[in-house]
Amino acid sequence: MTISVYYARSGDATAEELLESPPSINEDFVAFLHTVGWPVDIATHPGFKGKLDAAICATAPYYADRVHEVIFNVPYTVRSPPPGNSTWATTSMPSRVFRKISSDDHVCVVWIEDLRNYEQLARRIRESAVPSARLMVYLFVNPLKNNADGLYWIRVLVPIHGTNPVAFAASQRLNESVLGFGPLVDGMIVSRHALGLMIRNTAISAHQACKVVMDTYTRPYVTSADFSVLSTVRTTQAVHRRASSSPSDTDAIVRFT
Repeated sequence: MTISVYYARSGDATAEELLESPPSINEDFVAFLHTVGWPVDIATHPGFKGKLDAAICATAPYYADRVHEVIFNVPYTVRSPPPGNSTWATTSMPSRVFRKISSDDHVCVVWIEDLRNYEQLARRIRESAVPSARLMVYLFVNPLKNNADGLYWIRVLVPIHGTNPVAFAASQRLNESVLGFGPLVDGMIVSRHALGLMIRNTAISAHQACKVVMDTYTRPYVTSADFSVLSTVRTTQAVHRRASSSPSDTDAIVRFT
């Protein structure tokens, strides 16, 4: 899965500041990126890379465990592709490149220094994305100041929107079940030591919740039919292999199925 990560001074940040030329980025944000994942060299990384390649990105935060692989799409790590690159021939500006690579991201993490107008910022992020973008959940990380240094206020936003009735119904269902994913919930305060882990786990959980509501509302009958057909095909193949294989081959099938 892929997850977008932005830096913003406040909810008044423009799309250009978010995607191309943000004000000086807080060092704490850079440290945060190293806690949600570890940097990988896109040119040599053998695992999941989303839509990234070495022509547009040198390194990106990555996380993996036994069941998940995550690439965090950060616009400030994206660059213009070299002239003549066939993959990105029609997409030269870094902002356009980022819109393309993040089009499948269901979840967006925003480090925001001032929460003023954060809901408008979420709307601005959505409007700046490509029309086919799947973005549904926004996780805002707000560093608390003064005596609360090292603590972060979390806001979880799930706007109800959609370009068609299906998408609108899916976002409404997700909004109504926002407590169904976690561990973070809206309004929590988290310490620096737990922040990266908690944000990552919540983003993964939110991504899975988005997939559930979208699958439920878009293709329930198709999904069921696909599963039935796939099961039939696999069963037929297994029976055929058992009937035609040698004893040693049969033993292998039994061990691995």
